Amino acid sequence: MKLAILAQAYLFDKTAPINGTLVQLYNLTQGFKSKNIDVNYIAVTKDTTKPKDEIIEGVHFYWIQARPGMLGWKKIMNDYRSILNEVKPDAVYVRGRNVMQYVAGTYAKAHNITYVWGTNGDDSAEFNKNVKRLRESGKSILKKAFLYPIKAYEDKYINKGMKMAQSVVNQSEEQKLATKKHLGKSGTVISSYFFMPIQKIETKENVILWLANLSKVKQPELFVEIIKKIKVSDWSAVLAGG
Repeated sequence: MKLAILAQAYLFDKTAPINGTLVQLYNLTQGFKSKNIDVNYIAVTKDTTKPKDEIIEGVHFYWIQARPGMLGWKKIMNDYRSILNEVKPDAVYVRGRNVMQYVAGTYAKAHNITYVWGTNGDDSAEFNKNVKRLRESGKSILKKAFLYPIKAYEDKYINKGMKMAQSVVNQSEEQKLATKKHLGKSGTVISSYFFMPIQKIETKENVILWLANLSKVKQPELFVEIIKKIKVSDWSAVLAGG
């Protein structure tokens, strides 16, 4: 079986940000590879020294050079399509809410193959999420008015892409319920999985670590509240994040 993963970036690309989506995509890639699936990973990079494609850890990578500008996401959609036409996969997988959902959906429909979408948040299946974020942001009214048509344009592709997903994978029951509510699709819950490290890592005893993006959606204040309630003198707590 030949699988194509459409991703915004790759975890170990030096120009890519590190986030939960890329970590999970890496784990999925390794898991699929271990099952003798021909994995083809298509991703954007800002590294201009990257070749068009290469093999890394038994996975075939195809690199798309990042396009500058507010409509850069629109320009690279054709790049994803061109590579899919070259790879000719039996199935396509997209994780998270992005325009690759539309690329995957239209390609899967045209070639009668399976398109699987993995949610990465309780609000992943909401329509017009970019517009909603813009509206709730602290930007000036003038800037919001300028950005609105661009965000609405991107949302249009994402909304259509979500509707075309034939199979949906959720990380939790909450995501499954939200997907059913917003999209009318029943997802399959598969909890996030992390591989054990190969090398032994030296750890400190009696330390509780919270490590994530320090954003509102991650609710770091809950960690603080839990630590306040524990009140154990011989334990220390560390909150760290970008």
